[in-house]
Amino acid sequence: MELPSDVHPDRYRLLPELVPLLQALTPLSPPHRLAFALACSERLYPTFALHARVTGLADPIQPLLTRLWLDVLGDTLSPLAALSQQRHVMAFDPGDDTLDTFEDAVDALSAIYSALQVCETGSPHHAVTAAEVIINNADYHAAEAIGEHHGPALATSPPGLEAQVIAHSIMLRATTFLTATLETLRGAPVSPATVGVLKRLASAA
Repeated sequence: MELPSDVHPDRYRLLPELVPLLQALTPLSPPHRLAFALACSERLYPTFALHARVTGLADPIQPLLTRLWLDVLGDTLSPLAALSQQRHVMAFDPGDDTLDTFEDAVDALSAIYSALQVCETGSPHHAVTAAEVIINNADYHAAEAIGEHHGPALATSPPGLEAQVIAHSIMLRATTFLTATLETLRGAPVSPATVGVLKRLASAA
């Protein structure tokens, strides 16, 4: 399973559309950055839960989400414990890669891994990594909508208008979610009320 590497800011290469997000997250506090990464993980978690039900695998993400939201609200997890949990996530085998839910499961694991990195380091770069997972996941499903994952015969045919609209809608929902999450955090302290808003944004997306 390929997960985000532990990147240093000096050698981190962002998708161009995420540079403004990094600039916006940088002045925010580490708890704000962690809350942002956790919201990204919450958005992807239902797809992992479905994968776990289909495969019968254990679910390492839900307990981590619960624990890290407590961290955001002041019950701090030590950097050493966060690093230990990163290793646990990296070692997790999501199982059968032929299942429709596999790619979503990998992305959900990547997002919680990024949140654990933020918990350990406080870095805005790791928070942006979680956003990058959201964008890449949306891009995967947008490509799926226009037939790019269904073999060369379909992929070489121009997508119909309906498929293009669906693909555009998928990407728009992802970017709208990221924007709304950032704006929520910029305008409020990290509090139970703010966490509630972030969770609602994630579930609505």
